[in-house]
Amino acid sequence: MIILLGELDNDPSLGTFRTTDLAMEQGAYRLERGANFYKANKKLKNKNNWEFNWTIDTLKNVGHDYKKMSENAIEWIKN
Repeated sequence: MIILLGELDNDPSLGTFRTTDLAMEQGAYRLERGANFYKANKKLKNKNNWEFNWTIDTLKNVGHDYKKMSENAIEWIKN
């Protein structure tokens, strides 16, 4: 599993962004939510002694831009 994040994806006004109480507990913007998702699952792995073969990659100078994210995702797929 690869969690791919854009380091500039910190503007919740871009695109559709859920702001329910539960969603906001996950983080104030997408970059924070993605990092928290990774950390929460790594904590579960440690608690349960599960295998964890996840990777997190934060792309420099990329915000909420599906084209740039897709271009970088291709590099992970090729490897």
